[in-house]
Formats: sequence, structure tokens, C-alpha cells
Amino acid sequence: METKQQKLVNLVAKISSLPTLPHVVTKLEKMLENPNVSAEEVNRVISSDQVLTAKILKLVNSAFYGFPGQISTVTHAVVILGFSTVQTIALSTSVFDLFEMESKAGRFDRRRFWEHSIATAVISKLIAQKYLPADPEKAFVAGLIHDIGKVILDQFLHVYLQCIMEEVYKDDILFVDAERRVMECGHDDMGAWLAEKWSLPIALREAIACHHQPAKAKEGKILASIVHLADIFARVKNIGNGGDNHIPYLKQDAWELTTLGESKMQEFYDEIDDAIEKADMFFSMVENK
Repeated sequence: METKQQKLVNLVAKISSLPTLPHVVTKLEKMLENPNVSAEEVNRVISSDQVLTAKILKLVNSAFYGFPGQISTVTHAVVILGFSTVQTIALSTSVFDLFEMESKAGRFDRRRFWEHSIATAVISKLIAQKYLPADPEKAFVAGLIHDIGKVILDQFLHVYLQCIMEEVYKDDILFVDAERRVMECGHDDMGAWLAEKWSLPIALREAIACHHQPAKAKEGKILASIVHLADIFARVKNIGNGGDNHIPYLKQDAWELTTLGESKMQEFYDEIDDAIEKADMFFSMVENK
């Protein structure tokens, strides 16, 4: 009998043209490993891609990053916001550009999917900043690409996705439960596989693989817990759609890692609303694509 890993390998073998991250983004990822990298070095790499440069400057000057003055160069952005923030923006904008916006599986709304992903990213960053000790930029990226396996299904294996969506609507169940019926492996496995191909850090790969079961993560348990919670809050807030109309059960062990409690919930909901409003520039990237 085939193992889940073998089933995954057989599925991804059907993909003929895996999307790859732009050279600039992969180079930035390697540069991040060097604590002595300079703002000017980062500027030279990013400036080689004029389109990416323009998008980064547009985003760093948005309300989401809250800098009161005008940031006019990538060097300035790195100095003011930090290398990690600029690298996160570069990766995020590139991910949007890698995939088509129109779905190949009729019932899967890819625009609403990306809205859900952005909301999860924004809420992940908020949780990391205030309620759970983690790098806010890594949390944002993990939230943004936590469901990237669904896009792989839609773009390259849409026959499977059509069957999954039929199960979702026929029995009114969670996407993750429907795909286990159809494939036995899931979008979490597929997303982690893609993140590995992109050479993303292990903690990010585990956050993708384990966002439904954060206790299974090893190096990325806190990050997986953050994304698990953010995914649920994005659904509670009804921002976008991840492919079904249900809210997954919250894992108690993930909740207990945070400093969130019942007394802070209204404050947290208000903070989510404020953060989502400030992230308008990210949502407009989906609307205008």
C-alpha cells in the first residue's frame, strides 16, 4: 500500500512546470543569512528588477508599515524598516505574480482565496507582535503562503480540486477533510513540498505543513500555532474564503501558547480590524491583478 508521502510524490510528478521564485528573491533569502549585509547591497540586488522595486516602494509607503515620511529608495526602506521587512515584501509580491488569478476549478474562487491568505498573514503578524514570541515578518510570510498548496492544486491538478470542491459542497465539510477523501494527502503537504523546492526555512515549511495540527511541528511549532490561530480568526472575520464555509476547531495547545485570553478578545478583534484596514494595499494587489 502506498504511503502518504508516496501519494504526494505521485501527485506532484504530474506537474510539468513548477513555479520558481525570481532570482532576486532567492538571492535576498541567501543574503538574509549574512548578519553583516548592508542596505546598499540589498538595494543593488533589488534595483536590478525595476518592477519589483516599484512594488516594494509602493508597499513600504502604505499605511500598513506606518512610516510618517516618504521612503524614496530601497536603501532608505532597509534602513528604516529593516532588511527582513523588505525581504518579506519582495517575497509576498513575487508569490502573487507567480500564479494566475482565475481559477480552473469553477467553485474555487482564487481571488477570495488570496484575500483569506492576506488576512491570515496580517493577523499572523499581529499575533507575533503582541501575543506570541515570534518574528513578525516570518509570521506574515507563513500566513500568506499557508494554503499555497491549494493554488498548486488549482493551477496544475485542477481535476483533483474539482472533486474536492464537489465533496465540500455535497456534504458541507471542511476543505481539508474533503481532500483527504479524494487524495489522502493534502494542500498542507503540497504547500510544504513547494516551500522546500523554494528553499524556504524549515520553520516556514513546518508552519505550512502543520497549520492544521501545530503540535506535530518540531522547529516551527510556534509559527505553526500562530498561523493556525490566524487562519481561524480570518474565517471568524469572514475575510475572503479558503475553499469552504466552515471554521476549523481551535487546537487548545496552540491557544495556550499565546497570552490571549477572554479578557483581551474584544481588544484583539479591534486590532484585527485596524490591521486589515491598513493592509488595503495588499488587498488591492489582488483586486487589480
